Amino acid sequence: MSSENLIQKYSITKAIQESTWLNCKVFDFDYYGEIIGVNSQFRIRIHRFWKVNLNDVDEPNEIENINDEGDYWVVDVDIINLNKEEFRYTHLEECLLLSDQDECIFKMEKDSHMCCHSDYAKTSGLDTGYAAHYRPKIKKSVKLPYFLPKLDDQEYYIHIKNGEIKEV
Repeated sequence: MSSENLIQKYSITKAIQESTWLNCKVFDFDYYGEIIGVNSQFRIRIHRFWKVNLNDVDEPNEIENINDEGDYWVVDVDIINLNKEEFRYTHLEECLLLSDQDECIFKMEKDSHMCCHSDYAKTSGLDTGYAAHYRPKIKKSVKLPYFLPKLDDQEYYIHIKNGEIKEV
């Protein structure tokens, strides 16, 4: 099977409206782009997707790499690791991305103030995903941050890098 046949994204709006579980697989590929194995598998369900009001964040000047061209957004999800062994937050950073209707790709943010050390991180739940461990078969509820452009009427998608996403 070639990577060209994979469904790599799923509408966040649709996932929230239907409260559906999504199976995610990340594959290993050979030199020619053919799948040679499954790297990891997990299941996600998206509950909410919201824009962060920086007025709610204590000491927003401590946030690195922030500018007026974008906003922080949070994806509130349940994640179940379907692998035989645990994986860490860094694995999700690499494979669980957001994309927009123009197919631009956005990685998770990992600012320590916004996601871990601030009071906002603790009260909003952003600290739940930062440096988390995902043990096999155990559901974990986390909030995942993304920095997205300030554009109206954008449709965003959960995007699996080097993998596929399907409804369960």
